[in-house]
Amino acid sequence: MPAGEKFLISMPKEIDTYIRTKPKGKSVTFQTLKKDIALEHRVEYMCPLTAGIFTRIVSELAYEQWQQGKKAVTPFWRVVAPNLPLAKKLTCGSEFVQKMRKEEEIS
Repeated sequence: MPAGEKFLISMPKEIDTYIRTKPKGKSVTFQTLKKDIALEHRVEYMCPLTAGIFTRIVSELAYEQWQQGKKAVTPFWRVVAPNLPLAKKLTCGSEFVQKMRKEEEIS
């Protein structure tokens, strides 16, 4: 990020809302998530550190809800690819992310 540029520090709720807008069977990259949310706020960049932390919070909560049997959880696997370092840090692991992407036919 160039010096002097403004950037966004979002919130978990905003990331959750963004992920929920992605239709079943479709995915976007984590980079696209950051860019789209930044543009909504009329800035060029979103803080990558907080974006990762907040995406992890959203993902962990969704997985916990999924384990409890809830059906309408935030489909974080539409943004978190199994090869991302974030996927490997999640409680569910990258295997769960890969399984859910396979079920939705996301490559």
